[in-house]
Amino acid sequence: MDSTSDDSQIQPMPAEPTSWQSESSVRELAKKYPEYLKQYPEYRKLRSLGIFGLTTLISSPFIVLSPVLLALIMIPLTCGGYSSANESNCGAAALPWFLFFSIPAGIFAAIIGAIMMWVASARKSAFLRKIKAGL
Repeated sequence: MDSTSDDSQIQPMPAEPTSWQSESSVRELAKKYPEYLKQYPEYRKLRSLGIFGLTTLISSPFIVLSPVLLALIMIPLTCGGYSSANESNCGAAALPWFLFFSIPAGIFAAIIGAIMMWVASARKSAFLRKIKAGL
């Protein structure tokens, strides 16, 4: 078995410009060398994790408000309008009661999305520091 770790397989940054070595921000590496960093599968995985977290965070308000939005669309089409629709004679008017389920689901999605973005950001920073130290 090979006892080498993944750290030894990371190639150092190309030595073309030297001005980036004096920069304090690690995120500047990703901006200056995006094509170089894309060759690492770990970097691509962390980027996709962050994008998925952002998508989950952005979609959480739609998860919360979906029963109300569906009811507002369906009531005029099925129940004779807003004036005669109530929970006893129109199933679409009963849809807002599903907010009891969709509000916790939306809060859970927002928390999971924020955690995923935070983890991806921390791991990406550590990965970029590892590459920077490889020089």
